[in-house]
Amino acid sequence: MFENSSKFARQDAHTAEWVLGLIFACLAAGIAATGYFYYQNYEKNYRAAIEHQLTAIAELKVSELVQWRHERLGDGSILFQNAPLTALVRRLLEKPEDMDSKQQLQVWFGKYQADNRYDEIRLLDAQGVSRLSLPVGLPAVSTSVARNVLEGTRLGRVTLQDLYRSERDQQVRMGVLVPVFDEQNPNRLLATFFLRIDPATYLYPMIQRWPTPSSTAETLLVRREGNKVVFLNELRFQKNTALTLRESLDKTLLPAAQAALGKEGIIEGTDYRGVPVVAALRAIPDSPWFLVARVDAAEVYAPLREQLRFVVIFVGALLFGAGAGITLLWRQQSVRFYRERAAATETIRETNEYL
Repeated sequence: MFENSSKFARQDAHTAEWVLGLIFACLAAGIAATGYFYYQNYEKNYRAAIEHQLTAIAELKVSELVQWRHERLGDGSILFQNAPLTALVRRLLEKPEDMDSKQQLQVWFGKYQADNRYDEIRLLDAQGVSRLSLPVGLPAVSTSVARNVLEGTRLGRVTLQDLYRSERDQQVRMGVLVPVFDEQNPNRLLATFFLRIDPATYLYPMIQRWPTPSSTAETLLVRREGNKVVFLNELRFQKNTALTLRESLDKTLLPAAQAALGKEGIIEGTDYRGVPVVAALRAIPDSPWFLVARVDAAEVYAPLREQLRFVVIFVGALLFGAGAGITLLWRQQSVRFYRERAAATETIRETNEYL
């Protein structure tokens, strides 16, 4: 009878161990699943927030660039189809010694140079030769500008001279070209006003400003030239890159190349340093420019790695706690089993002595 009782006690102990093991397995699975789904949801929301932030910054930069270009064209429109100015230009071209027309034009030039938006103002004749300039005595205009003088004849409106490298000082410049047409013959180009811009004064700082603290973020301005993408501004991690750094459009992982090919939106790729990045791509309306707002992937995903470490530690602590609790119950069960077994053994011994 006592042997049967001991047998049943052992069976109960084994059953309890199995039940406790099953409980621990269920708890472990539940804790791990909760941690996994929590991290997946956090990662999804975090990525969405990063994409939204990059998109907002790219849109802000595009808006600023569009506004800046419109303002420069607006400056040129004041000179365009301006009858008094056209009369002064005709007088100067017909009589270069006419000091009155020259002085009046220089007054106009001074107004444009007063706020430092333009570092040179020129009056170019139909062949692109400087006939008047401020500062005075400037050398010949760059060939890239002279080539575009006739563009005003074809388009018949104010245009922007895109970023180019000046032959005189090797600095990057751009400008506004304002055609001056003969009022008696609207198809005849008399001259062109050229308002030269130093992009380092305002344009480049505007591009480089990032609205939030970041150790790796930057904005790139690029354009396509044949099968190449040309970087138009100075870069944060590489100097002397404006109009110098060129990459093949075949580099499919390069965000700048993807932007120059017309792709827009959020992408992950490898930048000009060979570093993984997350980038927002946008085209600048009414221009040959494309914008890339990018941040190193290591910086973007650093909070994710930190959160993952926290989740792993927290889940590990919960698993350890669950395991410790189950182990304590198992030990209590084992102690009870051995106590009952000892009590049964003592009862059998006392019975045998009595008999």
